[in-house]
Amino acid sequence: MTYGVYIVEDHPLLARVLGDLIAQEPEFEVRGTSPSAEDALDALAGIDVQLALVDVSLKHMNGVEFVERLRAMDLRVPVLIMSGHEEALYAERALRAGARGYLMKADAVGCLHDAMRCVLNGEVFVSERMRAQLPAALLDSRSRDAA
Repeated sequence: MTYGVYIVEDHPLLARVLGDLIAQEPEFEVRGTSPSAEDALDALAGIDVQLALVDVSLKHMNGVEFVERLRAMDLRVPVLIMSGHEEALYAERALRAGARGYLMKADAVGCLHDAMRCVLNGEVFVSERMRAQLPAALLDSRSRDAA
């Protein structure tokens, strides 16, 4: 099976690098990119993807707000948030909003594919350091799915 991935990243160079990195694994296929959350919401309503990879720092609507809007639209696309900001600032907020994971951009080269697989398997992805700091209920995929 090939998993469709949609990238929401406002820096064209980074969006391209992410696309190239994702394409290194044959099980993943980039099916679209958007520089803004608004464009991505419109696109995701009509495209078949299994995962959205979303920058937390977007103009007009940040990644956490994007996840909230996605859920309000009842679009059940799992979201992996990527950020250059320290996890302690946004990871818990992102997970509470409905994101399935939070990945630091600095760690992406080494673990992007693993993070994507984790989210696609219904698990929550955060770094081990962040996992130790978050409430267990936030990391339990069964309780998150019921919310």
